[in-house]
Amino acid sequence: MMLIQLGDLHIGADWVQVDPRQTLSATIDAIRTLNLPLAAVLALGDLTEHGTDAEYAAARAQLDRLGAPIYPAVGNRDDRRALRRHFGL
Repeated sequence: MMLIQLGDLHIGADWVQVDPRQTLSATIDAIRTLNLPLAAVLALGDLTEHGTDAEYAAARAQLDRLGAPIYPAVGNRDDRRALRRHFGL
């Protein structure tokens, strides 16, 4: 069984040199080239910077590209209600 763990995505952060959406996209592209039989994706804390619907939608769209169930955990930057809504929790 193969699990992928990604954390501190901070989608929407403007304090970094590279847009976190680009970083996540490149990371997922690299994972996909490995052609692993993924059982699940563990998305651990701080998926977004501001907890907005747009940020969660962007995070979810990228994580869905891995084609495995996503199990998110809440970080201090996350909005619990928005995270639940976007990840069907």
